[in-house]
Amino acid sequence: MKKEFKRIITTFLTVCALFNLTACSTGFNEDNAITLVQGNIDEIYLGKFSKSYMALTYTTLDMAEEAYEQGLEVEAEYFVNYWGIVDADYGESYFDLDESFQNKVIELYKDIYSHSNYEVLSAAKQDDGTFAVKVEVQPIDIMQQAYDLYVNDEYEPLNAFWTKHETTDFSTMSDEDYTAYIYEYGEIIVQMVKDLIPNIGYLDTKSQNIQVQIVDEFWTINEDDWAIFDTYVIYYPE
Repeated sequence: MKKEFKRIITTFLTVCALFNLTACSTGFNEDNAITLVQGNIDEIYLGKFSKSYMALTYTTLDMAEEAYEQGLEVEAEYFVNYWGIVDADYGESYFDLDESFQNKVIELYKDIYSHSNYEVLSAAKQDDGTFAVKVEVQPIDIMQQAYDLYVNDEYEPLNAFWTKHETTDFSTMSDEDYTAYIYEYGEIIVQMVKDLIPNIGYLDTKSQNIQVQIVDEFWTINEDDWAIFDTYVIYYPE
């Protein structure tokens, strides 16, 4: 299992800083900041696109759906690295996997993401002109449950897989046999996590301020804050 692989989602949408000159006489305000943050979170994790968010960001449905799909792909890429289905140290990549398996991981995350539990609470304008948007999120615990099964040898299909390959000599394994091994292992991991979806629970609530700021003439979400929030949505043991 790979534990050191890190991720960041940068698919969020922005608002032109000239918004106040073209669409609102009162300028970008706390309500706009909430709409921007709420809209991005709903878009990335739930595939939901509110009319107010799309109007604020001048987003088309195609753009919003693309951002949702990109977010799923980023998480799927992290998943296959985290569980050692591919090994980036050896140049292996999620994109080397066949489309059928990629789609299974994507569908898994659509299901997991649908259980995302968060709330955008408030926004406050700061002295430097930025906005601090307060959010709370209850981290999904499914990867903790899967991790516990994995390290405690409590998932029988995985135990059977390890037993089957106890004497496998990887140094002499053909490329075809190695590929078959990877997909066999990957299918088991995907199914192990999928089996836990009906029992999804949540860890203690996390609270965070997400900064909305002007970058290159666009109101945008601070990438570091967004990356922290993303780590909260689904908890991955290290």
